[in-house]
Amino acid sequence: MICAALPVSVMAQHCDEDSRKALAWLDKTSRAWDELSYRGVVSIQRGDDIQVIEVAHRAGGQTSNELISALTDRGGSAQNIEHSVKGMHPGQQLLRYGAQTEGGAGGCGVARYYSLSLSEGQPVAGQDTVHLYLKPRDVYRYGYLMALDKHTGLLLKAQIISPQGKTLERFQFARIEYSAPLAGIEVEVPTAAQVAADEVVGMPVVPVWAPKWLPEGFVLTDTRNPLQRLTYTDGLSVFSVFRELVDEPIVAGEGVVRLGGTVSYTRGVMHANQAVLVTVVGDVPVNTARMVADAVLRP
Repeated sequence: MICAALPVSVMAQHCDEDSRKALAWLDKTSRAWDELSYRGVVSIQRGDDIQVIEVAHRAGGQTSNELISALTDRGGSAQNIEHSVKGMHPGQQLLRYGAQTEGGAGGCGVARYYSLSLSEGQPVAGQDTVHLYLKPRDVYRYGYLMALDKHTGLLLKAQIISPQGKTLERFQFARIEYSAPLAGIEVEVPTAAQVAADEVVGMPVVPVWAPKWLPEGFVLTDTRNPLQRLTYTDGLSVFSVFRELVDEPIVAGEGVVRLGGTVSYTRGVMHANQAVLVTVVGDVPVNTARMVADAVLRP
């Protein structure tokens, strides 16, 4: 990646005043999910597929709970998800402003990999918003256009943007209600003490296998099943890598499936008399998925 080769003095220009303001909004957004309780109706569009769900999110205490009900399924299926908020997921850590800048002028977190710009947004679900556009600085990731609640920082709308400027996937609240009236909240940059107080949970151990190449900025987030799956994120994009040893010989080849901004790339090879299937699934371009799969199979 070109950014990695630049000296610190050049990298520092990515963290200009506009970038710092945008990073502060990302920091606020990463905290809003843990701190706010709300319910609403959300539409999710991936290509020609549109789903409508109802979300009820409750924050507070050591856990946050989320009840998701599908409104477009005839069965009206529902799923209850509980998350620990005791510590900080590595993906959230990458978005936390203090953690991004504590490394000095060359830090800047996701601003190293995305060009950030802020503008006034149009109302979403009756809420005033700020628009945040994240344009990738390389070809290994997609761009994002976000609409953040101007008062709470909650993500109300998001689009995944292809290198050609096409919207691949769209998420948007059609209606939202917070659990209590919320006064206007100023965006504040966290102090070093606040960052130090954040406990990082679920930090991964060194896996027994891993790709020999990754796009710069991606970190390992999940090793609960390290023999079969590894998950990586740069704070925005996420992809998982699966490796399967097959007993029977296979014919070398590859397959690709796309749905909205998500790609599933599978490659099978014979490696040292062992048949191996590697699959990369995530919101990254297909060439990125192919290069990561190749890096798993590389001797």
